[in-house]
Amino acid sequence: MMKVFRKKTADAKLAQQQHAAKIDIIREEHARTLEKIRVEMLKKEEERGRQWMESEKETLHVLNGVSMLLDLNEKFGRVESEKILMKQDEIREKIDKIEKMESSY
Repeated sequence: MMKVFRKKTADAKLAQQQHAAKIDIIREEHARTLEKIRVEMLKKEEERGRQWMESEKETLHVLNGVSMLLDLNEKFGRVESEKILMKQDEIREKIDKIEKMESSY
């Protein structure tokens, strides 16, 4: 009876040890899986940050180009306006000369 009892106790202890070992294996696998997920999330976050920075750089580059175009357009508009005003003055002077010549006849 004692041998049977000891055998059952030993079997129960062995079963508990095997169960504890299985739980430890599952915990280790779970910890590795969580670490892989964490690393992957960090990589994705770094990639997202890099893409964001690249996008900001491109946006600033485009805005700089637009600003330069607007400045050039404004300068061109001023130069063209000045040219038009100068031509108007030339035409007015010619008209005045013609009117003076006609009035002298």
